[in-house]
Amino acid sequence: MFDLKPLSKEAIPKAIDRAKQYRQLNQPWHAESICRDVYAVDPDHQQNLIILFLAITDQFVNDKHGKSMQDAEEIIDKLRDEYQRDYARGIVFERQASAAIKRGGPRASYIAYYHILRALEFYEKSAKSHPDKNEESILRYNTCVRMVEEFDLKPAPDDDGSHGTLGE
Repeated sequence: MFDLKPLSKEAIPKAIDRAKQYRQLNQPWHAESICRDVYAVDPDHQQNLIILFLAITDQFVNDKHGKSMQDAEEIIDKLRDEYQRDYARGIVFERQASAAIKRGGPRASYIAYYHILRALEFYEKSAKSHPDKNEESILRYNTCVRMVEEFDLKPAPDDDGSHGTLGE
């Protein structure tokens, strides 16, 4: 049908700026598309990988088949910095919690609670290796604590403590 047109290496900085703009405009699909074009030219561009990851996780609420989660995990594995990988995994679980709350349903708050628990684990881990003067993981950790309080998130009454499956 149609073929994608390749991006030149010289266009990468402006493309990344454009992807950031689309994320700010709450148009993550457009940001993701641009980042995928950059990825096709430079699959190791770390800034692009981070923006691509964020654009993908911005769309978790609309993901019915788990493809976004798989895509996010693949991107995380390409990040070189351990701090960034742990921080990104925290974001994955935090955004999964937010998506569960937004989607609603009979067990949504329980599902969100367990996602928050995982996010807190990764934010704690990343806080131990954060770069100087970068305490983003502490800010995200505190956001998760506030989510638990704001939405009165608790473990499911039938929780056996295994946390193996969330019943999504």
